[in-house]
Amino acid sequence: MDITSKGYIQIVNNGNPDLYVAQIWKKGFKFPLDSLELDRKSNGVGITLATNGLEKRDDPNRLPLRRILVETWRVFSKREVGDLKSVNYQEVINEEMVAAYPRIYSSLGRDFDPSAKPYAPVTITPADETAWAIIMDETPFGNGAAKMLRENPEFGDRTVTSIDLFDGHSDVQFNF
Repeated sequence: MDITSKGYIQIVNNGNPDLYVAQIWKKGFKFPLDSLELDRKSNGVGITLATNGLEKRDDPNRLPLRRILVETWRVFSKREVGDLKSVNYQEVINEEMVAAYPRIYSSLGRDFDPSAKPYAPVTITPADETAWAIIMDETPFGNGAAKMLRENPEFGDRTVTSIDLFDGHSDVQFNF
């Protein structure tokens, strides 16, 4: 799907051959809705801005971030969609995700202190059943990652294999 047909505008800076920075704008907005870093070296996408929630839910041209991300990767990464290995939400604050952190860490037997610096990274796998379920079932980030893989046949039967929490409140990466 060409997301420009829905009113989205993609502006890409590719000064570095391995890292493309894409800003996603939409007609009617005076600021970008999303900012994505397409990392061809790691085959990952870093999301540094996601304000899609400001779009009206009943707008027939509204696309979820996962669709915008996949189509931007498809057009500008010069790679296949199936080559994408991770999505990292970097400093993207989501209330449901922030609220889940204390329960996630508690289920792992860890103390949760979001002000601790540096914050020790944590990798969660399906074996960490409670933490996994909280993220994948109760947060938009987890739901979005799973839907992205299901909705795009280029991913085959891939699923999220691990989740990395980097800073204790706003940096989460889904690996597949």
